[in-house]
Amino acid sequence: MSSVGPGSNGPPAVAALIERAQQSERSGRRELSRHYYESALYLLTPGHGAIASSILRRIARTYVDDGQFDVALDCLSAALAVAEAIGETEGVAHAYNSMAGCHLLRGNLDEAIALYARAQDFAGTNHLYRTACPPQCVDAAFHASHHGRSNGSV
Repeated sequence: MSSVGPGSNGPPAVAALIERAQQSERSGRRELSRHYYESALYLLTPGHGAIASSILRRIARTYVDDGQFDVALDCLSAALAVAEAIGETEGVAHAYNSMAGCHLLRGNLDEAIALYARAQDFAGTNHLYRTACPPQCVDAAFHASHHGRSNGSV
């Protein structure tokens, strides 16, 4: 089984649901995937916040894949809140990075750049992975700054 949270997928029933969710997601059945992920969330007990945050980010990704950006951002906000509440620095950085990606896909360049920078600063401060603003984000930011466009459009 692939790992969702740091170290493990939690209790066996949760791990089994996560595996089913990932299989469903790989086969393009995102609604079924969300059902399995949400079922796994309901089985989590205190002490599994990192797994909850990771599952929420995965649910968000399925919504992004479906073009439902508002719902995805709601899930990412919840993932961020959980990660912050338990002091899971990696989860916080991942949540900011995912939020930035969502805004980039929506065409909100200014918000995407700000969130990528926040993720990168947070990750760097805590010696975590380095996030990266995708090339299209960097290119758009460069062109906007050199052509007087800073309205957030790509």
